[in-house]
Amino acid sequence: MDIERDQKSINSSVTEMPWLSDAIKILNSKTSPRAILFHGKNGLGKFPMAQRLAQNVLCANRSVGGLACDVCKDCNLMNTKNHPDFVILPSDIGEKANVSVLEVRNLTSFVTKTSHRGQSKVVLILNADKIGHQAGNALLKMLEEIHSTTYFVLIAEKLFEVLPTIRSRCQKINVKPPKPELSLRWLGEKSTQNPENIALSLSMAGFTPLNALDLIKNKEFWGYRGQLITAIKKGESLDALVGIAEKMEPNDLGNILLMLAYDILFCQITGVVKYHLDCQNYCELIGKKKSKIILSSWYDSIVTYLKQSGHSVNNRLALEVLFLDSPILN
Repeated sequence: MDIERDQKSINSSVTEMPWLSDAIKILNSKTSPRAILFHGKNGLGKFPMAQRLAQNVLCANRSVGGLACDVCKDCNLMNTKNHPDFVILPSDIGEKANVSVLEVRNLTSFVTKTSHRGQSKVVLILNADKIGHQAGNALLKMLEEIHSTTYFVLIAEKLFEVLPTIRSRCQKINVKPPKPELSLRWLGEKSTQNPENIALSLSMAGFTPLNALDLIKNKEFWGYRGQLITAIKKGESLDALVGIAEKMEPNDLGNILLMLAYDILFCQITGVVKYHLDCQNYCELIGKKKSKIILSSWYDSIVTYLKQSGHSVNNRLALEVLFLDSPILN
């Protein structure tokens, strides 16, 4: 999400993402509904799209087609993140930040009062799939009594984790990952890395181009991943694997292992890997030695580790269990 926010210009950030061309068609403020929900994987540009929609609504000099002019005072206020008629919740921005009941209730005065600039008002709500029932009920009341000059724009990664009552009151726009060919071409224009590194970054980022662009530059990630994968391929000891794993962010470690387990299973069926493009031979080898039951059990263990990693009191013990249960040591 950080990449999605770090944009110098709302307009250029959206137009420079060719995979958003279909979704951009709904950004016309004359046809936009009062409540809209962008959903899809993180790293696809949902945030700049939502910002662009807000700017279209708030611009005082919109084109005949309803698009923002990019030069008026309202547009400048949006680009400098100072527009008084635009609110983002939660105030503590981050992937794990949740909208609180108090924040939603405090919106009442913003929604009911006249806009500062004499145009409309826009509320942008991030992580809508993490809103709890109390905050959700407070938000639902506003959506049911929505004012004609107020727009609600919601962003969520997982559509069906958004409360059904809120989901049903929004027009839903699915922001889908682009085809790999388009992502690779776009990344090739943005990075000086060789095509193999770009392709690996894209696959390890779950085929989301913005996350891939960030990952390409993450030397720490690639350093630890390289150590871990090399140790796994060499069949090094439990202590060696745990020693490397302890240095890594639990989420990075879990996702690397989860993708590896998936690749081995996928390779058993199709003969190719999906994520670890530099581990084809290893995945073929393990896939021939281990049963689907064993591999599936390890996959489930990694999922459990990811869910518990933020709460684990003894991380080393959790890592030892994770690797002892794995087919790479047995």
